[in-house]
Amino acid sequence: MVQFEATPPLHAFNEWFTASWDDWSSRDVANVYAASLILLWLTIDEERDRTTTAVDEAVRADIRAGMAAAPAVWKASDADQQEFAERIASWTAVLAGQYNWTVQQGDALPPGAETVEEFRETLVELGQSRHLFGVDLSAVKLTRKGIVPR
Repeated sequence: MVQFEATPPLHAFNEWFTASWDDWSSRDVANVYAASLILLWLTIDEERDRTTTAVDEAVRADIRAGMAAAPAVWKASDADQQEFAERIASWTAVLAGQYNWTVQQGDALPPGAETVEEFRETLVELGQSRHLFGVDLSAVKLTRKGIVPR
C-alpha cells in the first residue's frame, strides 16, 4: 500500500508522482489520470506498493487512447485540462490517505466510521464512476498489456 503523509493533497500527490515518474509531466492530464488510476489500484490491492515501468506505460497508453476518443477532453483548453488534472490528483490523494488512515486505526475506528472493507468498497464504487475512471478497480489487473480484466 502506498503511504501518504498528512500534507495538503495536491502536494502529497505531486511528491509521489515526481518520485515515481521523472519522465511524466504532472501538467499532462493523461499522465495524471493514469497515475491516479495506478495509485488507487495499488491502494485497494494492498499486496503491492509499486507497478513496473512496463505496466505504467501500458496503463498510460490505455488512458491516452481513451482520452483521444473523447473530444470533450482533447478539445479542452490547457487551463481546463490542468484544472481537471489537479482535481483528479487531489481527490486521489485524499481517498488514498483516508484509506490508509482507516487501515492504521484497526479496531480503534471512531463510532460510525467506515470499516476498511466498507471504505475499500467505496473506492471501488468511485473508481467505477464516470467522474473518476469508469473502471472496477477490483476487477482489473494492471499489466504490460494495459488495463485487463482479472
